[in-house]
Amino acid sequence: MAPGWIRTALGGDDAPLSIEETIPHLVNVLLAKQQRPGLEYLDYQGRTVPW
Repeated sequence: MAPGWIRTALGGDDAPLSIEETIPHLVNVLLAKQQRPGLEYLDYQGRTVPW
């Protein structure tokens, strides 16, 4: 999963998302994809990321 551009030491202060904002989205995507076959590379909103 691609969590998005997050404000961390690596992401920097200009990143639009905090960890607290991103984690609930990641959990929701994981729960929505449970029991579904196949592999996908998804972003934190559940959108397919071209690989």
